[in-house]
Amino acid sequence: MRDRETDVLQQYDLDVIKTSKARGGIVLLTEKGKYLLKECNKSEMRLSFENQIHNILKEDGVIWSDYIVNNVEGGLVSKDTMQNSFVVKRWYEGEECNPNKELEVCNAVKMLGKYHKCLLGKVDCTKVPAECNLIEAYKRYNVELKRAKNFIRGKRHKTDFELKLMSEFDSFYTICENTVNMLESSNYGEMYESAINRGEIVHGEFNHHNILHLKREDKYVMMNLDSAGVNLKICDVYYFLRKIMEKNNWETSMGMSIVESYDKENYVSAEERNILKILLLYPEKFRKVVNRYYNSNKSWIPGKNMEKLILVHKQMELRENFVKYL
Repeated sequence: MRDRETDVLQQYDLDVIKTSKARGGIVLLTEKGKYLLKECNKSEMRLSFENQIHNILKEDGVIWSDYIVNNVEGGLVSKDTMQNSFVVKRWYEGEECNPNKELEVCNAVKMLGKYHKCLLGKVDCTKVPAECNLIEAYKRYNVELKRAKNFIRGKRHKTDFELKLMSEFDSFYTICENTVNMLESSNYGEMYESAINRGEIVHGEFNHHNILHLKREDKYVMMNLDSAGVNLKICDVYYFLRKIMEKNNWETSMGMSIVESYDKENYVSAEERNILKILLLYPEKFRKVVNRYYNSNKSWIPGKNMEKLILVHKQMELRENFVKYL
């Protein structure tokens, strides 16, 4: 451990027994458990918002999370001698949720339902901007897709990937535009404003990587609230569901179990279910493949891009069938 990190640790009431490197920081073994020391470029305001969430979850006692520890002066951020900012977080080591095991993903999404219920209306959101309106976000994505198409169309010599992308583009882009139209025709706008007024708190990046199972305690821990914010709770459900379904070839029984498990913990209204269907129709994986291509070194296109494009095409019908079933 470097001198500057040692200087930072002196600002905490922690007796460190052993340290080890971890992705993004240094794991600290203490008599009180494990912690993570990491550099941080967030504002105190943002960290205060995240810690509100952690404290409410901690008081409720149902959900464990990797909360930020206060230093001896009560602050969330500590500086080294060079005025670099650090935080110390409670840390846990466990097994990530297995996206291919139905019981584990259902337990994870139940936890998400409890998280949303526990935090509703309890967090001061006045100093944190709400998440982006999805209608605006999707319109921006669609403009970026058209820009990529125009770029490829203007090329004299196209690679196999670019030819494949052009042959698939129009069918996917039609779905992109239809998704925006459906969102605009739904009551999404009113629901979005209501979520802001009601103080609906989302995780923002709820996926299998951010759920750990501690076998000894038989507890699940929710990690990495760095993207937490104010938004429709169904957006978290959508994100998690899409990630799991992509890894399970859009298996209907798996998807329905996930939605039903969440619904048991936190009721999904007909309006929310409709928004969920619309969001699942948007070909996000296709957009990401195009975006990765357009923003990369186009003189060398990784073979994985072609593999992902083929997979997206293969899963398109399965995805649409699941949405109809939902």
